[in-house]
Formats: sequence, C-alpha cells, structure tokens
Amino acid sequence: MIIRLYRYLRGTVLFRCEGAMCERFLNLATAADIKLFDLEKQGLSLTARVRAEDYKRLRAIAKRSMVRMRIVKKRGLPFLVFRHRFRYGLLIGLFAVAALTVYLSGSVLSIRVEGNVLVATEDILEVLSSKGIYLFARKEDIPFRQIEQTLTAELPHLSWVGFSVNGTTVTVSVKERTLAPTVVPADEPCDIVASEGGVVKEIRALRGEARVAVGDGVIAGQQLIGGVLGDTVGNVTLVHADGTVLLEVQRALSVSADLKQTVKTYEESYTVKSLYIGSFRIPLGGSVPEQAETYTVREPFYLLGFATPVQMETVYVDPYTEEEVEYTQEQLKEQLLAELEQQERLQLYDVKVTDKKVYFEETASGLTLHGEYTCEKEVGQEQKISLS
Repeated sequence: MIIRLYRYLRGTVLFRCEGAMCERFLNLATAADIKLFDLEKQGLSLTARVRAEDYKRLRAIAKRSMVRMRIVKKRGLPFLVFRHRFRYGLLIGLFAVAALTVYLSGSVLSIRVEGNVLVATEDILEVLSSKGIYLFARKEDIPFRQIEQTLTAELPHLSWVGFSVNGTTVTVSVKERTLAPTVVPADEPCDIVASEGGVVKEIRALRGEARVAVGDGVIAGQQLIGGVLGDTVGNVTLVHADGTVLLEVQRALSVSADLKQTVKTYEESYTVKSLYIGSFRIPLGGSVPEQAETYTVREPFYLLGFATPVQMETVYVDPYTEEEVEYTQEQLKEQLLAELEQQERLQLYDVKVTDKKVYFEETASGLTLHGEYTCEKEVGQEQKISLS
C-alpha cells in the first residue's frame, strides 16, 4: 500500500519495448540504476513500468540497444496536475480542499460521551466546553491530562474520566460514583427501607404506613414505610409504598500534608510530532524531557476514505520542574483548607450539610485537617416484598 502510494505521488509510465535486443536493454537499464517493475515479456517485446523521471533516461538506452519504445499509459499525480494545469479554478479548489482537510484533521469534529447514566451528556459537554473541548477546537491546544485531573471536581457524580482520540473524534469515557437504585415496578408491592443509618428528621408516607417517627434512630436496611397494611378484622393489603424519609446523618473527612513538600512547577506546554510508516518512526523535531507529563495521540492518514499505514503521532508535553519547599503552618493550613473544600465537593455531593466543625491536628511531619459534618439526606429506597 505504501509503495503504491509512493509511486502514485511520483508518477509512473507504462511502456512497451519491441526489438531483438530487449535483454541488452534490460541489462543497460539495470547498470544505469533504473528500476523497472511489473515486467511482462511476450516474444520479442516486453512491457514494464518505470518512474516518470527515469523514462527520459530510458530513451537513450533504447537507442543504444536498437529497440523501439512507446508509451502505453501515464499514471500518477504529476500527470494529473499537468493535464489540468490551465484549469486554475480546479487547481485553486483542490488546493483549498486540501488545506481545509489538513486543517480540520487537527480539529475536533465529533465528541462522544460513554459510560454515563445519571449525569446528563449535555452537562458533561457543557463543562468540557468551558475547559476547551468543543467542536472545531484544535486538538494540540487541549490539555487532556489536566482536564482529566480536574473534571471530577466540576462534576462530583463522576469518579473517573478518561479521553481517547481517534482521528477527529474525541471519546470521553466516564465512571459514575453511584449506580441508580433498583426501582420496583409500580404494580408490584414494596416497602421503603433505609439506605443508611441516622436519625429521622422528617417522614411523609404518601402510600403505605410509616414504621418510624421523627427522632427515631434507624439503621441501614430498616423498614421506614411499610407496604403491608392490615385492618381491624385481620385483612391484609399489599401496596406499593411511596413517600420520603429525611435522616440526619454524620460524615467525616480528613486531609494531611507535610511542612516539607516536593512541588511541581509546570512550564509552557508544547507538542512533539513523529511520522510513522508501519512501525518505522521518523522524528519531526522536538523531544520529551524526563520530567514531563505526556499524552499521546496517533492519527492515520486517509486516502480515498481508507486509512493508510502512515500515521502522525502527536505527544502533548507538559514539562515541569520539581522544587523542595518548606511551608509555614499558616501556609499549610490554607493549603489543607482548599484540599478539604475539594473533598467536600467530591464526597458530600449527595447530602445537605447543616453543621460543620473543622480542627487541625499536628503530626510528626506536618498537619492533618479533620472535618465533621452533620447532614440531611433522603435515604428511602424501594425493596420488593417477598410473597414466598
């Protein structure tokens, strides 16, 4: 495939050679380092292909060998351009299409989001757009690694984000923190049970019977609203319990850091490109230092809609330097407060914080910041009533 593409770009001539001295013609061509291919011999004549720039040299060899040559077919890009050299509009159009194709090949033309169930695709795309990933954005300007590290803070329902680039398509793979609770079909009886323990703050039984009252302590799995109803004469009715139960729950978080830390200082990002032909790599300049975070993308070149073995590799490089820094206690406290705030966004996204207490604890090498939280959470979840 690569050889055929190379020959097309250089241009080839299919010719016929006739005469009794065809073998001498071939020997002289070989001695002149002229490569012939697709040779076919028929009696006193033969046909072969040669590179366009070598054909004129063959005419002198044919004269010395006393054989006749004539062109059967010309093929390749040089002949196509020559044939249409006076059609300026066509040439300008082809150049414009080629330039546009090259430009768009370095842009994002499609964004796919996969793995999300609870978080809407539109919400993810909106945050990605604010980070620099949007249609027609230049791929070399997108800091993929930095976005991976910060996107979960913007979307706390996500626990992991990864990017893959294939041509002009960016695929965003995500993992969510919690799975959607099992929902019992509306025509089947069920109870409402607690998903975790706490103290009942509010209970509203829309269908079924409340089994706990405000102020009661409950544990995970305890029945809150019952779907089994009985009357004074012993009749039992099964219903699909429905309602809301708000519990007061406790949460605790902590973050630690040392007074002496190794800090990374990031320098200006850049890209390093290489051309791959199969497994053969051709560097196009630049290098990756030892202290750098990298993100690598390979994109194939397409010819007539088909991917070729020729690929362009782009390495997005974020170089950094490391420095030993010793913080004061006040500086370290500010750092820990910021880290705790980020952890709150990640860990407390599903509760409403009503009270918060924080305190610092000295360690052998630094500080630990503790956070204790009193929260409110809707904990009711449906549990099918077994009739066996």
